[in-house]
Amino acid sequence: MILSRRLLLTALFALMLWGAIYAGLHAGAQDEPSAKAESRSGRYAGGGDVYAANPEESPLVIAAQKASPAVVSIGGTELRYRRMIADPFFDGFFMPYRYQKQEFKNEYSGTGFIVKVDGKTGYVVTNYHVIQGMKRIFVTLPDRREFEAAKFDADLVVDVALLKIEGEDLPCIDLGDSDGLRLGEWVLAIGNPFGNLIDDPQPTVTVGVVSATKRSFSPDYAAANAPGRQPRVYLGMIQTDAAINPGNSGGPLVNIRGEAVGMNTFIFSQVGGSHGIGFAIPIKRVRQIVDQILKYGKVRELLLDFEVMNLTPPLAQRLGLRTTNGALVRRFFLEDGPASKAGLKPGDLIVGMDDREVDSADEFMAYYAARQVDETITLRVERDGQSLELKYKISEYHQDTEPEAQSQDNGNFF
Repeated sequence: MILSRRLLLTALFALMLWGAIYAGLHAGAQDEPSAKAESRSGRYAGGGDVYAANPEESPLVIAAQKASPAVVSIGGTELRYRRMIADPFFDGFFMPYRYQKQEFKNEYSGTGFIVKVDGKTGYVVTNYHVIQGMKRIFVTLPDRREFEAAKFDADLVVDVALLKIEGEDLPCIDLGDSDGLRLGEWVLAIGNPFGNLIDDPQPTVTVGVVSATKRSFSPDYAAANAPGRQPRVYLGMIQTDAAINPGNSGGPLVNIRGEAVGMNTFIFSQVGGSHGIGFAIPIKRVRQIVDQILKYGKVRELLLDFEVMNLTPPLAQRLGLRTTNGALVRRFFLEDGPASKAGLKPGDLIVGMDDREVDSADEFMAYYAARQVDETITLRVERDGQSLELKYKISEYHQDTEPEAQSQDNGNFF
């Protein structure tokens, strides 16, 4: 009897102990989701839970709502030659067809965004290839207001154009810091990928991350389809997996604070659609061009005070070089110009510019043309078996100070 009572008391104590342990575990399990939810919510731009009680207040939604009003659709008119059937009574014997020049309007050929508003004047940036060939340019806001835009100026090599419109209550997008982007950071690509398929100027938003930064590409010589035209050069590009389609060109790449950190420009694709490999021009580069145009009224022309040439195998052998890669400095045009101040000499072989390898004189010229006045570039040169790094500051070219080639006695290499 005594043993049975002891067993009963022991069982009762064990049951009470198990109940206390279970209650503690259950309370901890309930607290854990709330703690995780609190850690996931985070803070946005100076205070306030970004999710709060409503999922529509997520940071991505806030960023899209903040930036979208300043994203515009860009269209224009182009002159085209349309083939017409000739008059069968008069022209049929001589010319079966005749061509008539007509002006066609393309409502939405690309995207842009308003980066500055000064009173009633709004300044819109886009890719130059979006407006290339247009006779008249039209900008349509998401609220369906349409304005005829004037082309202020453009950098054809960097592929950035600045337009100007006049209107009331124009929205404007904030510009962020493209230098501070981190891999994996959330970004949004905003633009109009539909072209003329739908009559709706509302932009489309796609979401992704920063896949890479400082992606540089060889010059796009296909863009130089006319004699004397410079190829497009894309340096230091931002790579993202946010879907970018053809109509998105010129639209903003936006960070989670709703700031433009890049200009969506092109994609890698074999079928024309997005494969998650898109590229944007850093907003720092866009801002440099915009500030330059607003201050000087134009994109300032670069001065290059020395001439470069390609290396041929016989010339490389004569100079004792094992490669034909690089740009050989042939001569100077100014006696005391930027090249002399940088320490460059005729006969130097330029093998790199900043973070890019230089394989030829054409490549050097293309990379140089993508720079801006007052920029300082690092030239990597080979001289007498030694590798040197020289700092070259780019100056502005003035027509009234046309440089002349120095004579043979003043240090020309050939």
